[in-house]
Amino acid sequence: MKRLKTFHHDGVVHPLVLGIPLTIACFIQDRATFFRFVVATRVVEPTGPLEHFFTLAQRYKLGLLWPELHLTPDVLNSIEHLTYVLRFYPVVSIECNVDLAWLACYVNPNTPLSWSWFPSFAWEPSCLDHWFTAWSTGFRITSIGWHSDNLAIDAFAAVVRHLRHLKHIDVVIDVCPTHFLVNLFALAATSTTLKSIMLEDEGGHAVSGQMLQHATTWLERCPVTMFRFHRWDWSTTVAPGIVTAFVRALFRHPTLQLLHIEQCNLVRVPVLSMGGPLFPALWQLHFESVYAPADTAAWLPMVLFHSPIHELILPNVVCSASAHIRILRALKFSHLNELDLTGWSLAPIWGIAVSCLSTALVRQLTLTDPGDGINDDSLAGIAQIIATNETLTHVTVRVSHTTTAMVALMSAMMDREASLECLCLVGVERVQHSEADATMLAELAADHQVELSGELGSICRLQITPLE
Repeated sequence: MKRLKTFHHDGVVHPLVLGIPLTIACFIQDRATFFRFVVATRVVEPTGPLEHFFTLAQRYKLGLLWPELHLTPDVLNSIEHLTYVLRFYPVVSIECNVDLAWLACYVNPNTPLSWSWFPSFAWEPSCLDHWFTAWSTGFRITSIGWHSDNLAIDAFAAVVRHLRHLKHIDVVIDVCPTHFLVNLFALAATSTTLKSIMLEDEGGHAVSGQMLQHATTWLERCPVTMFRFHRWDWSTTVAPGIVTAFVRALFRHPTLQLLHIEQCNLVRVPVLSMGGPLFPALWQLHFESVYAPADTAAWLPMVLFHSPIHELILPNVVCSASAHIRILRALKFSHLNELDLTGWSLAPIWGIAVSCLSTALVRQLTLTDPGDGINDDSLAGIAQIIATNETLTHVTVRVSHTTTAMVALMSAMMDREASLECLCLVGVERVQHSEADATMLAELAADHQVELSGELGSICRLQITPLE
């Protein structure tokens, strides 16, 4: 029999099963609603876990506390309160050095843990091995983020294979050793839980056919949702058939939502001949400094029409002018919220670009030409885009004549009935402004009720935001 307690409301005594408010609270995923509920139930539960949640909310940003607990060094200073509430969290992110014995004692054994802190590599190897073994065998690790150098990545890699619940791996490193990638994708090929691999490093990799086959097997076996890789070179080390099989598994994956490829050569991959729908679930496509497949002019417009892509990020993508035109013309059929065309040479097709971008239903647009930036001849077109495209809320433009650009674009911004939330001008650092220019811009900003954020003396980046 559960112990009952009573509380008074409007003179009426109501029975209440002890723990019902806490049970209800644990089902509330919205942060603001959760803490409003905590405040409202303090009269019912003047002591207990909800009171400890309330105390934590007085000390820290709510974003650190619910629905995911971020164990930062600051939050860990309130360990006396965390001890009472830790077991109620649906997920915990470890972001500092935590006493593993304390954590094992108070966290729910079934709680998913996201681990993004690792010990100092000045530790003795035996201590490091003991630490890795302790957290890999004693906790339900579902996500790990390695943002560090590669001094101990082999010790890290050795323990990853023991994480039976692992769903997400995020590695940011100066140079990711090739043998680590080989072992990682060998693990991924046999995993039944791994849904996301995000790799970012500064070094290039001559990938092997075996590694690419492991990656293909992972894509074919698992419901992958996110994948990012940089600077994979397979031009001389992998047979074309293996590359094509990998790209086919990638482009046709039924659950992939985010794909980020940087500095890779896909020119010889025949995308259209693969058959089947491309990117049926994709939300973000990010190609950066990629040599796009030769048939991009045909397949990417099809993807924009048929896929739920909301973010198309294509900085410095190398493809034909015909591909540029067909992609621009397909924008009006897409679901895009964000479009980044950084580094696209639009000057030869500027008339088409202005027409297409004026009707594209995008909220965020980034335009920068290669070299010094968009010149004054193109500013009228950009001003037309801003003035006519009422869905735009954020525009970023790289300009070579910054003062003139700001006057023209600010005027277009202010003439629009639906105000732009932010106009960001990225200028060339060597462009200097006279005192008269700075005064004129300040007066224009005051007249149009906008706020200028940036250095007016030598502008590298200037943000213009309408005042409330």
